[in-house]
Amino acid sequence: MPMVGNWKTSLLLSIILPISLFVSLRMTGILSGPVAVSQTITATTLHWNMSRPMKYGIINEEIIDLYSDKNVSINLTLLVASYHENEPGAPSNGRDYVKVEVVIMANISKGFTHSISAGFSEMNEYATAFTSESCVYRAENLRVERIQNWGTGERATSLEATPVDSRKSWGIYISFAWIFFDSNDEDHSAVVRLELLHYDGVAFREISMPIELKVLTP
Repeated sequence: MPMVGNWKTSLLLSIILPISLFVSLRMTGILSGPVAVSQTITATTLHWNMSRPMKYGIINEEIIDLYSDKNVSINLTLLVASYHENEPGAPSNGRDYVKVEVVIMANISKGFTHSISAGFSEMNEYATAFTSESCVYRAENLRVERIQNWGTGERATSLEATPVDSRKSWGIYISFAWIFFDSNDEDHSAVVRLELLHYDGVAFREISMPIELKVLTP
């Protein structure tokens, strides 16, 4: 009987140890690459719109999206900061644009964060969005891995990041310029989306939080 017990213990350890090693390597970033996502959770899309101004103005309107479960809680806050008409210099080079600031904070209760992506997408042909490293005002426990500076249409202007310590909470503060190419005669819409890849102790889940913005002709 003791030999049977030892055999069962050895079998159990042979299963647990490789899994524990795999999770540890993922958490420390030694083992990277694509992972199999077993569940995608998409939060309800929030909507915001305004009538397009005819001159520069401070807007300062917030859209706050919250997600929470037993493993993670996320606060995604958009501040539509200001509207700029025929703004000279980079990045708009004489075009109109809306400055949008994005603040994301996450508390991890169980498991770990694998990676995050945040950005602008789903714009029409008369608009683009821009961000850069200098637009990342603050990053706490996050390492910026890649920035797609420009995007239009379905192609996203985005930032991708991984946590320094994947088991701990993290936050980031970044701004985008949503630039218009038309002559104030087009309606514009875009989706700001956060995608968080989280491991809950059993499987990888993707949590997607979209916010739709619209700027409409007067």
